Amino acid sequence: MTDRRKTGEIVQFGLPRPHAQELIRRLVSEDNFTLEPKARVNLRDRGFSMRQVLTALKEGHINQGPVRDECNDWRCRIAKRCAGRLVHVVVAIHDETFVYVISIH
Repeated sequence: MTDRRKTGEIVQFGLPRPHAQELIRRLVSEDNFTLEPKARVNLRDRGFSMRQVLTALKEGHINQGPVRDECNDWRCRIAKRCAGRLVHVVVAIHDETFVYVISIH
């Protein structure tokens, strides 16, 4: 068994925010995302438009996370001011191939 300190191999812990942000923007641009049922209810009940959510996903900045959740996905919160309102979108990145919109507030 080799010692990682001797081989010089870098072991990355977590998902860096810049990488997560780039990944979310790319996946959303490729339509590799969906709104969970709870997020659809949030959208309607809290008076947000789908355009505000998409703008937040494509142009917003991660202000919490990413952290691993109970499903082993990377979860983070994105914030962006859209149409005069501050929009927070909680997303889960699944296998770096798909984004689930969990909540909108």
